[in-house]
Amino acid sequence: MDSDIKQHMKSIAITEIEKIEPHTITIVDIRKEEDYNRNTIPHAVNIPVGKFTA
Repeated sequence: MDSDIKQHMKSIAITEIEKIEPHTITIVDIRKEEDYNRNTIPHAVNIPVGKFTA
């Protein structure tokens, strides 16, 4: 993954996500589409990690 992208991303635990007001952030779920469809985080956007490669 491009280092410019990585410096703007942050990994956080689901317990932390649950404490955040949904309208204040954008959650990008980088799992494969199949995994995302099986178990999604409310209001998350799915962009598989492979889409970030140059």
